[in-house]
Amino acid sequence: MNEESNTPMKHSGRPTQTDIDYSDPATWTSHDDQLRQQLVQHGPMQIFDMRFPRDKTRGNFSSFHYQRHLPAGEVMHRKWLQYSVSTESVMCFCCKLVGLKRISSLSSIGLRVWKNLSSLLSSHEKLPDHLDNVGKWKELEQRLKKHKTIDDETRCARERVENYCKEILELLIALVRVLGVQNLSFRGTNEKLHSAGIGNFLKFVELIALFDPFMSEHLCKMRNEETHVHYLGKNIQNELIDILANAIKEEILRNAHAAKYFSIILDSTPDMSQVEQMTAIIRFV
Repeated sequence: MNEESNTPMKHSGRPTQTDIDYSDPATWTSHDDQLRQQLVQHGPMQIFDMRFPRDKTRGNFSSFHYQRHLPAGEVMHRKWLQYSVSTESVMCFCCKLVGLKRISSLSSIGLRVWKNLSSLLSSHEKLPDHLDNVGKWKELEQRLKKHKTIDDETRCARERVENYCKEILELLIALVRVLGVQNLSFRGTNEKLHSAGIGNFLKFVELIALFDPFMSEHLCKMRNEETHVHYLGKNIQNELIDILANAIKEEILRNAHAAKYFSIILDSTPDMSQVEQMTAIIRFV
């Protein structure tokens, strides 16, 4: 019997699939995408060196049926045909795995009619649904070889979006740090780009776009309404300020806790709207 040892199959975040018998399609009870991809990647496994059991009519399967004999004398290998030891029947690899509907016993419970098996197999492999399933099987097989399955394409698209957003946020975080260090105001009387009175934050964004192709492309997408997530609004500015402020506070407190002695000075002064703003100064050695 041409068999391989059963290989455990693991899914990320799913129960582990154990004891996969590649040579017995009747044992493939689950048809989730992970199992389907692994089976297609491994390919159908046919049994040759075995004494196939006889049924009540004294008939049995023969490895002769793995081949299709054409009228011109040509011989084609039926790679899709598999024998199931557990059910003592034959099944169609592609129709069982990728077929959307069960077109015959070969795609579901298995076929055990040995007397007319040749004609039944010949009829099955001429069915339009079977030919369509063979095409889907081969397409998936090629995609897996080139690592271009739908899941891979979705993951790559998600990673491109994540990297794009990361690049934009890194530029904006650097800009927030510069404005904070220089003690400059962020917003003006207008929040529309390329307008008067837009404030330092947006004005510096326009300046960066003059020399940075990535930011220039981002502003172009905004103008063409290709994206509505631009990270330039006042809420994002406030969130970035808070994140950086908290990071600075945590670093100051960490150093203060590590120091043996420290002192605290509190002071307050009114801002432009005459609201008292308290300042805490920590001095440590």
